[in-house]
Amino acid sequence: MAEFKSGSAPMNSGAKFRAAKMGNAKEFVAEKTLGAGKIAAKGGVKATIKLKRAKLASVKFAAKESARDSYGDSNGSFIVDSETSMQKAISRQLHKQKAKAVRAQRYTTKEFEREYKKALETGDTKSLEKWFQKGDKHFKVSDVISKDKPLDSHKAYKEFRKKANQRKFSRKVFEQRHKTLNKAGQAAKKQGKNLASKAGNMLKSLAKEIAKRPHLLLIGGAVFIVVLVTNMILNLFSMVFTSGETSGLATTYLAEDSDIYAAEDYYKGREDELRDWVANIETTYPGYDEYDYSDVASIEHNPYAIATYLNALLHEPFTAGAVTGYEDTFFETQYHWYTTDEWVEREEPKYDEHGVYIGTETVNVHILHVHVKNQGEVKTAYALLDSQGDERFSVQLGVKGHKAYLWDGYNADDSEGMSRGSRNTYKVPANILSDDPAFASLYSLADSLIDTPYVWGGTTPDGFDCSGFVYYVYNTSGYASMPRLTAQELYNHCDPISADDVKPGDLVFLSGTYASGNPVTHVCIYVGNYMVINCGSPVKYCNITTGWWRRHFYSYGRYRA
Repeated sequence: MAEFKSGSAPMNSGAKFRAAKMGNAKEFVAEKTLGAGKIAAKGGVKATIKLKRAKLASVKFAAKESARDSYGDSNGSFIVDSETSMQKAISRQLHKQKAKAVRAQRYTTKEFEREYKKALETGDTKSLEKWFQKGDKHFKVSDVISKDKPLDSHKAYKEFRKKANQRKFSRKVFEQRHKTLNKAGQAAKKQGKNLASKAGNMLKSLAKEIAKRPHLLLIGGAVFIVVLVTNMILNLFSMVFTSGETSGLATTYLAEDSDIYAAEDYYKGREDELRDWVANIETTYPGYDEYDYSDVASIEHNPYAIATYLNALLHEPFTAGAVTGYEDTFFETQYHWYTTDEWVEREEPKYDEHGVYIGTETVNVHILHVHVKNQGEVKTAYALLDSQGDERFSVQLGVKGHKAYLWDGYNADDSEGMSRGSRNTYKVPANILSDDPAFASLYSLADSLIDTPYVWGGTTPDGFDCSGFVYYVYNTSGYASMPRLTAQELYNHCDPISADDVKPGDLVFLSGTYASGNPVTHVCIYVGNYMVINCGSPVKYCNITTGWWRRHFYSYGRYRA
């Protein structure tokens, strides 16, 4: 067996082997584990993986050699323990490293938002650039901002944030910021130990004096109780005050009402743009044989949710112009819109030049599918906020930021209010059907269409929108003949009637169900007893006496045939 030289330098492979040979297996493994942790902490994930392989190999080698040699006292039994210890140590270091990376990224994102907001308010980007150069000395704000990309543009904001979220960049900023703090913390810890040591010495001296003069115990005890009670009262008042202050700030919107309203108007504007995009699809994408709107979700939101998100995110007063970037990020997370197209083979009837049916033929149909996904504003908020922001959002939304008057009467679940209490079965009284055969025919058809999906612009049993549903049911059942009209246009062709005069078959018009330039935004068919057949998502029966319906009710109307 080869000989190994000893020395005062760090343990080489021979020294490590000797340590195991001499029965110091536990010490050997402990040293290896400690070394693994230190190198892993410095070298990153790749270094840790390399280290893992090298260390396990050396431990196995030393353990096997030890087991072969008569001097070894473990007989190789610590091989498994060695490997397990090493794996646990590396796993712990990886976990710590990942946790540190998450902390660094959160800290850097928060600092970036602060500096970005400051730059927006002051118009001075020097501070922002100086902040970026903490993590990357070569970074220049002017590389991101140009004439076509102002500082407050969504594109510029996204590029800034992308840079701030890069792991290497965020780690540099975090470490630089906390280097000084760590030194201060260590100094404070050391000073605390010194104070504790001095306090201990004082107590020892006091105990000796009391042992010599027992009468001091009575005097000292009374003074001690007075001091203790006073201290407890002060702490109690401090806790109550702090708790009350924190609670108030955590649940109340901090921004001015005018800024909250302006931020809401901006978000409604973004939704209007999306509605215009859907409405102009056939102009924007001409030449298709068919346009499919079956995957277009409703485009609407709860205004309190947007206000709550901004307050929970920033947790400080904001101005409307300073939060457009945040609103853009929220909007593009809540909504996803895009188109896809496909060619479909179909069998269609074929006619000769005289219009006589002569069979079928296979045709290729080019279809453009329009997609608008809406994951909801509450889910969006939780996806974008951190844990503290989540808590603030939940509390503030529940109490409407203590500013329910902002949109008085608007429920937190308003976007789902149309479907609340809806049902897929309802029986119109037999006497109503027998008294009005025309309505009986309309009702029979409309009832057969329950659960038909909502489709933007739809006018067939494959899918309807609200006015398309009225158009199809009225014309197909023979109740009335009408052209294809929007909800507002339908109202313009109706005679307004009172609640006392409304009868089954009349129309119910709603307002404000989404942001629109028209007062009338929705229409459905009245079937008696305050029930309507409504093309929501999907076609359902609804009771119009519920809060949402009362809030959005506009008028009853009777169509002028």
